[in-house]
Amino acid sequence: MEIRLIDGMILIFVILSEKEFLLFKERNTEVFEKVYRNLKDTVYNFLIIKTNGDYTSTEEIFSDTFHSALVSAPNLKSTKNIQSWILQIASRRFIDHLRKKYRDKKYQDIIQQNQRIPSDMTEILHNKEKILLMNMALQNIKDAYSNVLRKKYIEDKSIKQIARETGKSGKAIESLLTRAKNAIKKEMDSISRDFF
Repeated sequence: MEIRLIDGMILIFVILSEKEFLLFKERNTEVFEKVYRNLKDTVYNFLIIKTNGDYTSTEEIFSDTFHSALVSAPNLKSTKNIQSWILQIASRRFIDHLRKKYRDKKYQDIIQQNQRIPSDMTEILHNKEKILLMNMALQNIKDAYSNVLRKKYIEDKSIKQIARETGKSGKAIESLLTRAKNAIKKEMDSISRDFF
């Protein structure tokens, strides 16, 4: 395992030797347990956010995730990005969980009463995912960028107010805001590719 601090964010990388990787593909218990121990907290936290704090669903999806990883381990092509691979499995198991949930009879009754529920649920989940993505990205960009974005969009301050508070001109704030928007968009795209 390798732990790196990148722009204020702790990232965990599971490093397997070539021999360990081959053993992992053969579903070796010791190597699989090593991967499990190093990634269980990351996967669990990822799922608890996806399920909006539903611990019962999280436990179920968490278990399914590592079972699916064990089953499909022989198909893994590279030692790189094992954590991304497992997070992708977790994301797919989460979607499967939602489908199963809505196939259940009691949820079918609710859907028939109100046809908007599935799209509303999708929208809510999408918004929560965007908020998580935004918060992760805010931690990874320059402080000056995250500060101006927070003031403008979270604290709902005008360009003039931000300029007064920072002692900069309105044009300087507008320019900083443009650079900050570009930086956070780039960072969100990068995180989205890796985790979502």
